[in-house]
Amino acid sequence: TDRGALSAWRQDREEAALILPPKGKCIAVFPKVHEGPVLDVCVSSSRGNVATAGKDGLVRVFGLSFALSKSSSSSGGGESSRRKLGLAPLADFAVAQQAPLLGAPRSLCWDATDTKILVGTHGNAVAVLDHHEDSSSSSSKKTQTKKKEPSFQILVHGHVGRITQVAASPDKGT
Repeated sequence: TDRGALSAWRQDREEAALILPPKGKCIAVFPKVHEGPVLDVCVSSSRGNVATAGKDGLVRVFGLSFALSKSSSSSGGGESSRRKLGLAPLADFAVAQQAPLLGAPRSLCWDATDTKILVGTHGNAVAVLDHHEDSSSSSSKKTQTKKKEPSFQILVHGHVGRITQVAASPDKGT
């Protein structure tokens, strides 16, 4: 939204995804995802992560989670279980600070591996943000996840015209 909130909707029908305002039910609202308007949202297909672009110059990555919550039925029918949607912050990337000439991120797209994010900016550039976590074995049998420093690579700068959307090639990854 213009105030930096992110809303999740459950669609009534599959075709409704193209209808604005959405038809269905708002199932969660996450306030203050960004300071100012949220410009784009992209959901990874396999990892359950969400990337958001904000006018505040940030690309933020969140992990989606679902938890069962029990609630009492108002009709006296006992308890019922509902799935509650959660959003856990994983990483923030200050795109506008790393490369001031690029400006704020405007559009996002996960690559085919869901580890890199294509970023289109207000400065008419396309960049790749390599966001990934490294799994390595510790002395115990559990696997630990280590955060790696993200890499940010400019692919195209000075694109003629406004970049309104970016898309990854399914064959080449980016």
